[in-house]
Amino acid sequence: MPGSRPARPALAPIYSGQSLAGGGSRPLTRPFAMVSLMSHRRRRVLVDTPKGRRSAGFTVPESAVAADVSMALRSRDWSPYALRLDPEQHAWIALVMDWRRAA
Repeated sequence: MPGSRPARPALAPIYSGQSLAGGGSRPLTRPFAMVSLMSHRRRRVLVDTPKGRRSAGFTVPESAVAADVSMALRSRDWSPYALRLDPEQHAWIALVMDWRRAA
């Protein structure tokens, strides 16, 4: 027919490991989503008070440093004056000031 468009070639599925020259065997299931398969470990934050040790109610990334933990505790109305990392418990332990008891 005059003025009609030429037929488009059919699109072939792309397979992992396949170059433009061919090869590969497994179809890509998620071509645009890059998902990290590694789990990201987190550390618990524990608070040591005169009444005993308890959870602060949150965790921090494994890469967090003492300043990050201190700021997170302060934003939750704790007053930490010392922090230590306990690798056996995989947790940060904070010593906090109990203002009600100190007053």
